[in-house]
Amino acid sequence: QIDKASGCPKEGPISRTVILIDQTDTFSPVQAIDIQNQFEAYKQGVPRYGELVVYTIRPGSTGTPTPVIRACNPGNEDDVNQLVESSDKIARQWKNSFDTPMKAVMKDVLQPMSSEKSPIIETIQAVVVSEFGPISMDNRAKALVVVSDLLQYSDALSHYGRKYDADRFVQSQAFKKLSSDLRDVDVDLLYLFRDTQKALQNNAHRDFWIRLVQEQGGSVRKIYLVSG
Repeated sequence: QIDKASGCPKEGPISRTVILIDQTDTFSPVQAIDIQNQFEAYKQGVPRYGELVVYTIRPGSTGTPTPVIRACNPGNEDDVNQLVESSDKIARQWKNSFDTPMKAVMKDVLQPMSSEKSPIIETIQAVVVSEFGPISMDNRAKALVVVSDLLQYSDALSHYGRKYDADRFVQSQAFKKLSSDLRDVDVDLLYLFRDTQKALQNNAHRDFWIRLVQEQGGSVRKIYLVSG
């Protein structure tokens, strides 16, 4: 049975892909286009009755984040059982409840913003606990896509100024407080380069994030360098 409000099976989606977009800095026009292209690929990859959820890291945000949008893929014409379903009806559902709302949200979240703080690790923890923690997600496909320059800046850790060290951080109280369970979660990092931060965005920086994910039981499926 399908829940009419969410479009998901009442027992929960068969998979969940969460896309977390860092809005604490601006996107160049080329970056915005590439992010939209990548988002479209993830959207097209969501199986029928799989769920796509979008969160943002917003300037000045505090507390537990709320999703910008969540929706299950109702299926498309290729999924239709012609004996019991109407391909036209499924196509309308896909467009009206999944495709069009997702495209509208992407235009909104890519609007220019900036912030001094960038609590990336904190937001990842909140999102992972909320979206992958429920027992209903056990044995379901789970993916986390982080769109960010990955330059953490919060009271717990800063990638600016004082040199940071992955070994020291994963042994710290701050890491214990901010870690989450990433077992069975595929993590993709869509890495945004900043012209002003070339000295910080190096191999060691990317290795820091790979280590951070691994220490929480997850695996980095890919690091994609966003064009622009």
